[in-house]
Amino acid sequence: MSHVTLSVILVNYNYGHYITESTNAILSQSRLPEEFIIIDDASTDNSWEIITNLTKGLSFVKIIRHKINQGVMSTVNEGIKMATKDYLFLTASDDKMLPGFIEKNLTFLLSHPNVGAVSSIPGFFNNDNPFQVEFFPMGKNENRVFSAKEIIDAFKYQDYWIPGHTTILKTNLAQKFGGLNEKFKHSSDWFLNTQIALTNGMGYLSEPLAAMRIHGVSYSAKAKENPKELDLTFLTILRSVDEDFDSEFRQSFIRSNVIHQLGLKMIKFLVFHPEHWYYLPQLFIRKIRSLFRKKIYPMFFKKNLKEQSFVINLK
Repeated sequence: MSHVTLSVILVNYNYGHYITESTNAILSQSRLPEEFIIIDDASTDNSWEIITNLTKGLSFVKIIRHKINQGVMSTVNEGIKMATKDYLFLTASDDKMLPGFIEKNLTFLLSHPNVGAVSSIPGFFNNDNPFQVEFFPMGKNENRVFSAKEIIDAFKYQDYWIPGHTTILKTNLAQKFGGLNEKFKHSSDWFLNTQIALTNGMGYLSEPLAAMRIHGVSYSAKAKENPKELDLTFLTILRSVDEDFDSEFRQSFIRSNVIHQLGLKMIKFLVFHPEHWYYLPQLFIRKIRSLFRKKIYPMFFKKNLKEQSFVINLK
C-alpha cells in the first residue's frame, strides 16, 4: 500500500460559537482529508450558516442538515455509514485538531497497516483559558505498536488508554462492528475503540496532536451527572460483553482490566452487583499499584514514577 485515505466526521448541534475554530483547524492541515463529512443535527443557532460559508466550493466536503434533531450517537453513526475512505476520525465541533494531526497519523498508519486504530497524547483545555492545553503522555513516552494480545497487558499494567478525541479508526472495522452502540450512551465511543484495539491491535503516537474541550454542557459531562443512568449504562455494557460477544473477546476484555478506565464510579457500581464481582480483584490490584506509584514511591524515593504532564500554549 503506497497511500491511505481518511474520512473526517464532524457532528454539530448548536455549537456555532465553536465550529469555526474546529473546522478551520481541519481545513488548514498540512494534509487534507480525502473526505470531510459535516452533519448538523438540526441546530437552532447560526451553525448552518457558518458551516456553509466555511466549506463553500470545497469538493471533498459533504454537509448534511437534519430537519429534526436525532441525537449525537445516531448522527455519528450516520457519518460512520457514509464514510468511504480507508480510515475515519470522529471529531466534535468543540474540540481542536492540532497542526500535523492528519499527516503524522496517516504516515504512521501507512507503515503499520495491520493495526485497527491509532491514538496520540491526549490533551485537554477549558473555556477559561482555551489556548492553554495540558497533555498527558502515556507509557514510556515513545511511539508504540501493540498487537491484539499486547494491548491487553498495556491496558492492564501500564497507563495506556484510548482517548477518543485523538483516535483514528479503520473504517471497515468501525462499520463492521456497527459503529457506536447507542445503549452504551456516553461510553459508546470508548467501547468501539476498545473493541477494535482488543481484536486488531492499535498504535500510539507520542505526540500532542489533538485536544478535548472540558465544559459542563458537553454530552459526556451531562451524562455523568445522572447516577442512575450511569449505573444502567455500566450494567448494559457488562451484560453485553457476557451475552453478545464470543468467549475470546470476553476473556480479552476481562483480562485487560480495561473497565478501570471508567473510573471509581465503575468500582462503586460493581460493589452492588455481585454477578460481576470477577472484575473486582484486578481493579483493586490496579488501585493499590496506582497508590504505590503516585503516593508511596515518591514519599520514600523523592521521585515520581508517573509521566509528567506538559502544557502547550496555542496562541
